[in-house]
Amino acid sequence: MIRHKPTSAFNKKRKRFNQAKAVIAVAIFVALLLSAHYVAAGAFLVLVYLSHELLWSDHVFYDPRADYEHQLLADQVVKVTIQNGVITLPDDVAQCNSCFLQVGLKADWLGFFFDPFVAVAPAPFDAPGKLHQRQYFERRLSGRRYLNLSHAIGPDSRQVHLSSRYCRLAADAVLYCGRAVAIEDQKILVISPHADDAELAAFGLYRQRNSFILTITAGETDADYYLPLVRGASDDNVAAARIKGRLRAWDSIAIPLWGGVPQHQTHQLGYFCLTLQQMSQQPDSTIPSHAADLTQPEYFRGFNALQTTPSRYPPSSWRALVDDIGRMIEQVKPDIIVMPHPALDPHSDHRYASKAVFEACALAPVAPDTFLLYANHYYHTDRFPFGPANTLATLPPDFDKRPPVRIMSLPLTVEAQQDKLMALFMQHDLLIPFKLKKKLRYLLQAWFIKRPRNRYGDDEYFRKAIRANEIFYQVDRAQLANLVAEL
Repeated sequence: MIRHKPTSAFNKKRKRFNQAKAVIAVAIFVALLLSAHYVAAGAFLVLVYLSHELLWSDHVFYDPRADYEHQLLADQVVKVTIQNGVITLPDDVAQCNSCFLQVGLKADWLGFFFDPFVAVAPAPFDAPGKLHQRQYFERRLSGRRYLNLSHAIGPDSRQVHLSSRYCRLAADAVLYCGRAVAIEDQKILVISPHADDAELAAFGLYRQRNSFILTITAGETDADYYLPLVRGASDDNVAAARIKGRLRAWDSIAIPLWGGVPQHQTHQLGYFCLTLQQMSQQPDSTIPSHAADLTQPEYFRGFNALQTTPSRYPPSSWRALVDDIGRMIEQVKPDIIVMPHPALDPHSDHRYASKAVFEACALAPVAPDTFLLYANHYYHTDRFPFGPANTLATLPPDFDKRPPVRIMSLPLTVEAQQDKLMALFMQHDLLIPFKLKKKLRYLLQAWFIKRPRNRYGDDEYFRKAIRANEIFYQVDRAQLANLVAEL
C-alpha cells in the first residue's frame, strides 16, 4: 500500500512555503538593519517569532482541508439532516453504544487562529442541568470529519443537539450506529509496548475489571535526564539507561495496582526499547539494548511476581519474544486482547509488538478472536486528540481506505478520569519538565489564541490522554492479519 498521498503532497508544499517564508523574513530583517531601522528590525523579529508560535507551530503534518477516510462498520447507517443544530435520531438507536456522525466541517475565518470545536448534548443547551461535551478539531479544517455521539444518546433519546464554534456544520450527514463488544465479565489482556502505554490508552478500560497487563520493553533509552543520578559510574550513559529501565519496569508492575490489577496479573518481559523491528527482521538473532549494554531481558524482570521459565530461543530475539507472549496468552486465556493499532500508530515498537502478538496468537493452542486496538502516536499529528483535557475524543486524522471496523468509545466517569490522571502522575517518564522554549510557546498560546494551558502537567499526554472517553478499534483475527500485513 502507498500510504498517505495527501500528506506527502502537502508536506512538500508546506516545506516550500516554509522555505519561502524564511527567505522573505531574512531579506526584510537584513533590509531593516542596512537602513539603520534597528528598533523596527527587533520588532520584526518579535513579530516573526510570535507568528510562528501562534500560527505555524502545531505539528499537523497533513492538509487540514483533506477528508478523513474512516470506514465504519455499523448496524444502522442512516442519512440525517442537521436542522437548526438538531438531529432527529432513527428508531432503535438507543440499543447502540457506538454512534458516529460523518459530517462536513469548515472553519470560519476565526478558525484560522482559534481551535474549532463542536459541542454535543442530548438536550437543548439552555436546558437546566444538562451537560454537553466538546469535540475539538484542527485549525483551518475543511472536509469530512466524525462527531462522536456515542455518549449523547440514552434509552429515551430522540434528538441530539449540536453547536459549533469557529467552524460550520454541513446540513447533510450520515449516522453510523452499532454495538461494540461488551467488556464486562470478560478476561482482558492489555499489551503495553512500554511501561506507560497501557495507562495512556486503556486505563479506563482495564480499571476495576478482570485485566492482565503484559509490558514488552523496559523503555530504557533516552536516559539523559537520569545522568545526574549516576555520576561516577564506570559508564554514566549505561548506568542511566539501566536505572531508567528499572524504574519503568517497576512502573509497569506497580501502577496497575492503582486500577485494581493485582501484581500477579502484571508481567514485564524486559525486552529492549526500539529493537522490536530489528528483532522481527532477524528473528533468530540476539539483539542487544541500544543503551544499557545488555542482551538478557531478565535484567528488567526482577519485579515480576511470577518468574517464568526462560525461552528455549536466543535471548532478546524475535523467536523468544513471540514465545513469551504465546505462553502468556496460553496461561491467561483472555477473551479480548487490547494492543496497539499496527497501521495507525507509527512507533516501531508499537507496530511490531502487535505483529508479535498476532504471531503468538497463530501459534497458541487457544487464542481470542476479538482485539481492541489503540494508538498513542499518530502518523499525521502529535496533537491528537485535539483540544484540552477532559473533553471528548473522536476519530483521528486518517487518509487510508481500509476495510470497515467497529469503533468502541468507552465513557470515563469523572472518578475514572481522576484515577487515570493519578496513574499518569506515577509514570516516571511523564514527569520530565519541559524546556523553557516549549513552556513559553504554551504561555503565548494561552494569552493570544485562548488555548488553555494544561493544568495537570508539562507532558502533552496529560492533555491528550485525560479524556472523557477512550477510543478503540474492534477487529477479529482476519482483520488483524490484514493490518499486520501492511508492515
